Amino acid sequence: MFKKKNVFEKINSYFKKKGHELILSIFLDNYNNNEIYIRFDYVPKLDIYKISWVDLHFFNEKAMAEYINTQIVTGFIAGKIIEEINKNQYDSMTFTNKDILGDRVEFIIYSPTEKEYVFDRVLPEELSKLSNIFILIFSYMPRSMDIILSEIFSRLDGLEEVYNHLKPVRFDLLKDDLKKYFREPSILRGLEYFKTGNVTYLEHIDNKYFAIVSGRTNYLVILEEQDNNFVHMYCTCNCDHFCKHEAAVIFAIRKNIEHKFFKVKYLGDDKTLFERVMDNNYSLCYGYKDDKILIVSPDGKLIEYPIKKGNEVLFSVLEDDDSLSLSEYIDKFKEE
Repeated sequence: MFKKKNVFEKINSYFKKKGHELILSIFLDNYNNNEIYIRFDYVPKLDIYKISWVDLHFFNEKAMAEYINTQIVTGFIAGKIIEEINKNQYDSMTFTNKDILGDRVEFIIYSPTEKEYVFDRVLPEELSKLSNIFILIFSYMPRSMDIILSEIFSRLDGLEEVYNHLKPVRFDLLKDDLKKYFREPSILRGLEYFKTGNVTYLEHIDNKYFAIVSGRTNYLVILEEQDNNFVHMYCTCNCDHFCKHEAAVIFAIRKNIEHKFFKVKYLGDDKTLFERVMDNNYSLCYGYKDDKILIVSPDGKLIEYPIKKGNEVLFSVLEDDDSLSLSEYIDKFKEE
């Protein structure tokens, strides 16, 4: 934070030397892995307003002008922003959420009276009247920033859960109540899936749990443990919330269930294709189907890959089950 403060001071000094008067700023601190500093300024010498922004991930203090993006604000929009600022009756407020990793917003109004508003990820309902200022400021930002604005407004739109399930959450996989994040139907269906043996593969590798859950099709679940007891949950199903497949895997973890994946190594020569779909050392495999092997790709997809190309068998088995079932299946293709 001290380093960021130094950067802000240098940026603000740069604008001050150019005759800019800072009216408000927004800092997106590690928001979707972005570090964006936004300013709304008045330039008395020219009698114009400007919006400027800097991406601190791509910023060189020695060539500051080349990394600062600036647009002149139309008089009408500038007037609307000033009008919203003058209507603001909120005192300074800070809202923190220990269950959120990153995604902090620091909003400061400097004129006519300095006020600071800090919140994590979503604009609180208590600050909902600031939404018009956000909309007006973001109308001058690149279109790629629209997703951040949508996420900031997600609580007001009733879509907070949709965004939260895509992010790491503070959750102890072994003891926290699933009701903290999971809907009741997902918990009940997940428990049913676990009890009926639908978690067909489950293995803990490094800081990740990999699992295959069978349903209408096979689904890949990855639970990635991060620092400070945060977990990122991922499933290949199309749910926009924490799903029954993830719940089923958590139940299996808590019962200490493990069914290791097969481990296979790719032997083919088409390395470019190989690098797109497989890990350099080995890949997780969850069985076979006809003349294909079933693979977990590094980018979190389930793919079916041909066992054989021409006369060449493309895979060797590094880790099999006790009955050597995968090795025996692949050996049949060697004999053809």
